[in-house]
Amino acid sequence: MNLTEDRNVEDEEKTDESAFASAEAAETDAQGYFESRRKKKILMFGSEERIDQIMKRYAPLGKFEVIKKEETKTGVIFKKKSFVEKKNTLYVDLAHLKLFYIRKGMLGKASGIERSDILQILSDLPKEARNLLLDLMEFGSVTYEQVCNDLDEKQRILLMQKGLIEKYTSKSDNIMSLASEEANYGYPQEKVYVRSKVHIPKFEDKVYELSSFLKKDEVIDASCPKDSIEFSPEETSELLEELFLGEAIFDGVVYTPYYLCRYMSGTEKSKSERYDMYFPLQFL
Repeated sequence: MNLTEDRNVEDEEKTDESAFASAEAAETDAQGYFESRRKKKILMFGSEERIDQIMKRYAPLGKFEVIKKEETKTGVIFKKKSFVEKKNTLYVDLAHLKLFYIRKGMLGKASGIERSDILQILSDLPKEARNLLLDLMEFGSVTYEQVCNDLDEKQRILLMQKGLIEKYTSKSDNIMSLASEEANYGYPQEKVYVRSKVHIPKFEDKVYELSSFLKKDEVIDASCPKDSIEFSPEETSELLEELFLGEAIFDGVVYTPYYLCRYMSGTEKSKSERYDMYFPLQFL
């Protein structure tokens, strides 16, 4: 095969790649976004950040179809078990292990992109702690006493140290039972609960289906670098299956453009840098 044939093969491979489209004023929007997030100097303290570089890049989003079956019961007297199949399409950044979904604004219209680190959180936790966190995410709060046992106490402490769950108090249960013996002579007692601080949309929510909200681009800008795939589709599928209790099927990669900004601050002797990302995508 000669060099001309090699180039033709590369061109064919590039045309097979798909990507979401950038907004028409993407570069201007990105500049304004990063400028608004630049840390300013407060009086005599610290040093002001400056924008050192803004670069357009592509992130590899793995597309996954997730299928889960939920048991239902029908019939009035004789309950008959059956299963309802639910499907959704999810996109995960395979370079940073971020779960993408659409942020909605006024009147339910798409207004931006959200990126959750829930999959990274799960991958970093031991199995027992993952199970407790997922239970709290699914079922909401539980009483503090319910997780103060030999099985859950260690995991509760770990999750609280990582800032993934929290304790809170409520008087609502006691207020509803002021006439009972537990009401402590008419005075409501505070009850302590534990709940998750990690929140993502429900599995059925269509905000995960990016292609229903975003325009596709016919050509990927060859001058912009692509992030390398750091997390395999196999391990990502396993995390999605654990998160949503379903079967995850990998369906290829869709690239999404974004802008990466490097901020610099400090003096020549003690420089520091910080990075931020912006996704100026084009909505349908």
